[in-house]
Amino acid sequence: MSFHINRSPFLVQIEVLKQLEINEIFLMSLCSRKMKTLVQRIRLRPKKIRYSLDDNETQVSVGFTESDEKLHHMAKVKHVSYIPVDEMTSQQLGGERIECRYSKNSLTEVFTFTLEHLEENDKNVLALLQNHCARLFSNKPRIQLEIYSVATLMLSGIINDVKDTSFICEKLNTSEIRRYLRMHSNHESVQVRSRCQGRVFTKKSKLLKMDGLSILRTGAMTPTIMHNFSGRFLLLQNSVLCYQQWSEVIRKWKNKEAYHKLHAMIANNPKPLPNVLNWIPLLREFNALHWDGSRRPQYFKLDPKFVETIHFPQCDPEDIDCTDWLDIEQDGGNKWASIQMTAAQIRFFVWN
Repeated sequence: MSFHINRSPFLVQIEVLKQLEINEIFLMSLCSRKMKTLVQRIRLRPKKIRYSLDDNETQVSVGFTESDEKLHHMAKVKHVSYIPVDEMTSQQLGGERIECRYSKNSLTEVFTFTLEHLEENDKNVLALLQNHCARLFSNKPRIQLEIYSVATLMLSGIINDVKDTSFICEKLNTSEIRRYLRMHSNHESVQVRSRCQGRVFTKKSKLLKMDGLSILRTGAMTPTIMHNFSGRFLLLQNSVLCYQQWSEVIRKWKNKEAYHKLHAMIANNPKPLPNVLNWIPLLREFNALHWDGSRRPQYFKLDPKFVETIHFPQCDPEDIDCTDWLDIEQDGGNKWASIQMTAAQIRFFVWN
């Protein structure tokens, strides 16, 4: 027995829509202008919209919490070279009509359907898709991008007001990152999981001014990145660490020469740290003290915005117990940082 939602009382229609999954709500919004208006009346308020761009498709997910584990998969849009006339339909998207077709995905896929359109309309469809998604929600969610292909870097310029980006393509030239950040000037965090090559980043680089920055393969770039970073949260994976680097960071923070906004700096090393870093002289140099229970709290709370947006899996967003950490006082007093070294990681947290 079929159910005609349009024939139901208004409040019943609203309640029915509230029970649907986000991908079903998106499909309903495509049915007609009236249905799109009805979807707007349920006043969905996601915290973020994430666009994942690959060679021939775009995936859209939304999150109603900070956690990536609770992302809802909303839509998958794909360009194709050909659609048979008898399978093509005219569909309203973002205020304009496009020629497309729907295909149902296998049960193993997280997206239940794919909206396919002709390849030559790729740029226009992406703009219409963002426009359509923006109008569905009663708030202005945080816009995030995932870049899976270098070919989509220029296409990504169509997406407006991007705050966070993850570069997930296999290889990436540093010049491509610079051009990308010129296109998207309002960034707050960047995660680089790609293997980078090209000219190293300087102090003037927008990348090293990000509030949150995570780089998966820093390697030989580690000293330059640590030296020039001026944001709040820095995570370096597979880094190359030495006494001089950490001595410079701590010294410049301590005498207020640099790292004025620093919240946390975390570096992971592929080799056991006691073999590459002489820890004791570093602590003596800056008069590091054992925690006395009074000068700062026992637990450090990492900013959850950075923990989620730069996708740091080893970083617990809950309070971190710093009982056994050593404390370093900034010149002038009233401000402390704590440092800890494990076999594979150094963490430096600033208490505010």
